[in-house]
Amino acid sequence: MIRNTSNGITLYGGAYINRHLSVELGYTSFDSWHIDDGYAAVQGQEIGAAAITVSTLAHYAFFDDTLDFYVKFGVADMAFNVAKSSGFGMVYGLGVAYRFDEVYSMKLAYDIYKFDYDSNSDGAADYHMQLEYAYVAIEMQF
Repeated sequence: MIRNTSNGITLYGGAYINRHLSVELGYTSFDSWHIDDGYAAVQGQEIGAAAITVSTLAHYAFFDDTLDFYVKFGVADMAFNVAKSSGFGMVYGLGVAYRFDEVYSMKLAYDIYKFDYDSNSDGAADYHMQLEYAYVAIEMQF
């Protein structure tokens, strides 16, 4: 397994269905804008990837909803800068959020994106890959 680091950015929005369940639509860029080098990959290639995700989050809150633990499960439409390939993958995650007031909170999260990668564009998955993504976010709820 080859590991490397790269810059990333995430934008997301969602809605609570009830106190313990929410849905989220997100966009994550794993250096697909070439701000930095992409992730080291097979055959010396650097991969820049982007994902559009649809996820369900299960929440468990403590201390009058001030501290919120959650797990995430969803699908990701992945796009890559090499071999012009794309495809669907899975996204899993977990995190914890601390609510400052009625509007703002901060969360620490860890997501895993699992997908197949076709390095020679023949339509068959040559590699089973995953990107692991840890981030801190400031959230605004309205």
